[in-house]
Amino acid sequence: MKKCPQCGYERTPKDDDFISAAECPRCGVFYEKVAQQTKMADAEPDEAAKQESSLGKESPETSGQQKETGEKVALAPAPAPGPDMRRERILIQTDRYQIEGDITLPPEGYRKTLSDYINHNNQEFLCLNNVDLVALDGSERNWSSPVVYLQTQYIRLVITANMPAAQ
Repeated sequence: MKKCPQCGYERTPKDDDFISAAECPRCGVFYEKVAQQTKMADAEPDEAAKQESSLGKESPETSGQQKETGEKVALAPAPAPGPDMRRERILIQTDRYQIEGDITLPPEGYRKTLSDYINHNNQEFLCLNNVDLVALDGSERNWSSPVVYLQTQYIRLVITANMPAAQ
């Protein structure tokens, strides 16, 4: 059986009944795309080093100076999703907060829709980027964060935030 290079899931014969043989049933990636990306990454190791430096990675000397001076360090924005992923802005409501943030979804295939992604039985947490949280109790305890992990059991409502307004 075929093993997924991204999540390590090993396909079973039953998987072919409900999903394409070219796609991983667990994470939804296409095996051929991952293989192409791996080949490209192996061919261009210097490019990966350039991207890391452009994402705001600190050298030990820089991070030590900032700790000594007590300055706040600005967090780098979340990196753009890979070529085989897409980012979608969503609005989530829990009992206490209204949360707006970006979620990364596969562009096609298994779990490409927001409802499929959220309702996946192995999905306990959602990872959201560029998040704004607004307290629903009117206490003004609003805050923002570059990354939030939200446990799916607390979600009461989910909608896409980048939908065009109804006329």
